[in-house]
Amino acid sequence: YALSEASSGSDALNCRARAELSKDGRHYILNGEKMWITNAGFADLFTVFAKVDGEKFTAFLVEKSFPGFSIGAEEHKMGIRGSSTCPIILNDCKVPAENLLGEIGKGHIIAFNILNVGRFKLGAMSVGGARVSLESAVGYAKQRKAFAKVIADFGLVREKLVEYLQKNHPESLPRFRGELQDISEQPNQLPESDSQASAESGQMRMKKPASAQV
Repeated sequence: YALSEASSGSDALNCRARAELSKDGRHYILNGEKMWITNAGFADLFTVFAKVDGEKFTAFLVEKSFPGFSIGAEEHKMGIRGSSTCPIILNDCKVPAENLLGEIGKGHIIAFNILNVGRFKLGAMSVGGARVSLESAVGYAKQRKAFAKVIADFGLVREKLVEYLQKNHPESLPRFRGELQDISEQPNQLPESDSQASAESGQMRMKKPASAQV
């Protein structure tokens, strides 16, 4: 999927790649450069967008083996390293006329439909990652101890976890509620020192002096 360019990312319809029909009508000659193309390093077929006669935004099916097609250097990303990301260069690339995808000037329909599918997939990936992070947070809260008890016993920590759950995974509330309720079976063991603070419902409260206790 080769849409983005150095000067036209979100503004995809402002692309500079050009396509001109050859004099014999058998090929479209494509010129331009596409940036940040996913899987470019090992793909054999590309959906490339260019403007026919510099005006009509159109999609083409371009094979890696076509004359004038080349792939640039691999991008060094911070993550998603299992996916290749490279620019592609079109230098008088000869694309058979029958490789026109859809209609001339209607490339935006194809481009936006693909983007919409990609947004659904990205959403699913984000929700999945958020779920894993929540499970890790709950697990950590059930193990990390402070003031002689696990921090998941503290009201403020519980509130943070539940608020995160409500905003991101409301459908999972029953399952995680059970995990939070069954945090520890042992009663809290706190020092008896009058100056020892205890965490209760997210607030630090000083214990009463022994003389004041009934």
